[in-house]
Amino acid sequence: MIPKIIHYCWYGNGEYSEIQKMCFASWKKYLPDYQFMLWNESNSDMQQPFVKLAYENKKYAFVSDYVRLKAVYDHGGIYLDTDMFVLKSFDDLLNHSFFIGAENKDLISAGIFGSEKGHDYIKECFKYYEDPNPQEWQLKLAIPRILTRGFESYINKQFNVFDKIVTEKELVVYTPEFFYPLPFDVNKPFQKDFLKYATPRSIAIHLWEGSWIDYDFFQLIRRGDYSVAMHKIDFKKKLTYKFLIKSIKALIYSFKN
Repeated sequence: MIPKIIHYCWYGNGEYSEIQKMCFASWKKYLPDYQFMLWNESNSDMQQPFVKLAYENKKYAFVSDYVRLKAVYDHGGIYLDTDMFVLKSFDDLLNHSFFIGAENKDLISAGIFGSEKGHDYIKECFKYYEDPNPQEWQLKLAIPRILTRGFESYINKQFNVFDKIVTEKELVVYTPEFFYPLPFDVNKPFQKDFLKYATPRSIAIHLWEGSWIDYDFFQLIRRGDYSVAMHKIDFKKKLTYKFLIKSIKALIYSFKN
């Protein structure tokens, strides 16, 4: 059974946004009897090689990518992004060994997931962070890709479409309507009427504020977020041959993964 612990991360000493404060209020409303554990520079292993590299490059989202997995693996509980707006109690999720949600039909996402302590799926995902001498290119591999690849490795088969609830080896992957009814490329800029995207089955709604994340054009293409990527291009500048080749490679990567 998953313990009633909520893990969340905050690095870089920035101020919480109004959206985050609104989300925190929803946590307190629907999760009044849960323990909250904040992970930051004071209680995280900042010397772990991947974490150290990410922090030195001010890639705080990538610091959080590792720490969230480590926190839930060590303690059990539920991880929440700070821009995850809660719609109802999580009590019905606690009977799972592990649960997570897909953000679209292709990708598992990391804005919310819950686990018993020491789950083997998280251990599988740790493999992507174990390099004792990580390189900066590793800071471009966002956690949804890692979670999706880790899932396929954990169940030992390729899984292409998350269009229905998937249960494999006591691991449950919920469809987007449960946690990600608001698509990634819709909430730019923030929509105050985001609740209209929720369904009766929605438990929380990710608001995609991405306060730590500034995906460049190529990262967005690799994620498959093509419409958002197009807004990153400055069409007033001449597109170079190198840019076009790199774009094609990123596009091929997104199709393969």
